[in-house]
Parts: sequence; structure tokens; C-alpha cells
Amino acid sequence: MRLVLSLATLCSLAFFMSSAWAHGPTPQRLTLQADLAAAPEEVWAVVGDFSSVAIWHPRIAESPLDGDRERGAQRTLVFEGGGQVVEGIDDINETEMSYAYRLKREDIEVFPASFYSNTISVAPNGDGSRVTWRANFFRADTGNYPSEAQNDEAAVTAMKTFIEAGLEGLEAYLDR
Repeated sequence: MRLVLSLATLCSLAFFMSSAWAHGPTPQRLTLQADLAAAPEEVWAVVGDFSSVAIWHPRIAESPLDGDRERGAQRTLVFEGGGQVVEGIDDINETEMSYAYRLKREDIEVFPASFYSNTISVAPNGDGSRVTWRANFFRADTGNYPSEAQNDEAAVTAMKTFIEAGLEGLEAYLDR
């Protein structure tokens, strides 16, 4: 598996570095990709099931879904070691093998990012597939003087680590 940081990610990190002295939160963006050996349909069957994240993401213990797998449904991500966030589906496109979702209820002690909206998509890539995970978010503390545990850097690190673990977990699940 190959993880790729996009130009947008690098720009966000550069912006973060230059804005460390500015007031207020700055929007953060990350795009990570993984090239997997499995066919896109096989990958989508796993990652496209909004409630299945607990079976492939190593940081998630449970992910029950409230509602049908469609716009408006919400899942609760229960983290290994405690804490939970609630996310809701904005859009699912079966034809394009993608879905968009956003944070509905945060837990900044376990995941120091807020107001996030993410998109996961699967596309053909040679004999395998490419999974793209895009994240737009803010730091946990949107005030002018966040602690180190809830500033922009903490949010970027948490989101990047979460996505990387998810993509690696997805690959491991598909390779079993």
C-alpha cells in the first residue's frame, strides 16, 4: 500500500505553520490515498458500508448505525479505549463508489478536531483500486488561544493518524 499526501495537504501544513501566530481557527484539509490490490467493487463492498468501519479500522471498537444507509443516517464511532463521536451521512453515490459524511457530535478529548466533513471514494487503479479519503476540519478548540492538545497541529496530527490507520486497516482486512 502506498499512502500519498496531496499538494492540498502540504499547502494546509504550510499554511498552518505560517498561521501559528494568527488568531482563530484555520480550516485544515487532508487528502490521503491508498492503492490496494483488491478490485474496486470488493473494496466498496467493505468501505461503502457506513456502519462497518469497526471491522476494518483498528481504532474503532463499535460503529452502530442509526437509520438506513442513506442521507441523514448517523453512526456512532466508539473508540478503542473510550470516547465516541457521532457522524452523519451527507451523500452516498453507489455508481461513483463514494460517500460524504460530517461530524454531528464531537468528543474533543478523544479526537481533537471539530466541524469535520470527509469524503471516501473508491476508483479503479490498474488491476486494483485507489481509495481516496478527503478531510476538511478545524481544531478542537476554536478559540484564540487553544492548548497544545487542541490546536491546529493536534487536529492535523489526529486526523492524519486516524486516516492512515484506517487505510492500513482496510488493506489488512481485505488481505485476510
